[in-house]
Amino acid sequence: MHRLLFRILQVFTVCFLTYGFVLISVQTPAAAADSEVPHPALLELQEAVSKLFPNHKLEIRHLGENKSYVLIDELADIGPVRIELKLSEKPNAFAIPAYRSKSGAAQIILTTALKNLLINKSELAFVIAHELAHLREDHFSPDLPAITLTSSQLEKIVRVHQGWEMTADKEAVEMLYRRGLDARAGLHLLGRLDQFEAKDKLAAERSHPAISERLNRLNSQIAQILP
Repeated sequence: MHRLLFRILQVFTVCFLTYGFVLISVQTPAAAADSEVPHPALLELQEAVSKLFPNHKLEIRHLGENKSYVLIDELADIGPVRIELKLSEKPNAFAIPAYRSKSGAAQIILTTALKNLLINKSELAFVIAHELAHLREDHFSPDLPAITLTSSQLEKIVRVHQGWEMTADKEAVEMLYRRGLDARAGLHLLGRLDQFEAKDKLAAERSHPAISERLNRLNSQIAQILP
């Protein structure tokens, strides 16, 4: 029982702080922490965002502190969104709603390590669309101290977060399909991330839900969406 509660607390803490696409502690090639974000990577990010939002104004800015961002103008159901590319050796992407952002705009933060794992623009677009879904659906936990919650309450929260992740995957597939991108890109990306997770016990503890579960659900969702 104590072990189960500890694991739930681990998962909840990760989801509670910020809800992301994937969080795994594998080492991948990335630029040194004191260098700037690679310019080609930023251009690829801009191009992927342009595929998702062809009629929206995009603005590239360099923030310093090892990150740059592409600013999308007002989205009807979200508001302004900053999509940031940040230097890091750990592959991750996560969203921060405007009401928790210091900038006043919603944020999607993508690390260069995750960017290096992406093979094409469709995979990059899938990650962005996935995080946009979290913003659109307001998939964020209230600011409640985890220590005050019972184990059954924590289990319920974990199940809710798992449902959020599946929903974000489905909305990302639908968005890629509408934009004429490869709707199966998420399957290819999750397949590679699943291999990393299998080698990393800590990743398996923190994943929300297990990537293998997301792969199975995504396969079913794609079969329903694609003609």
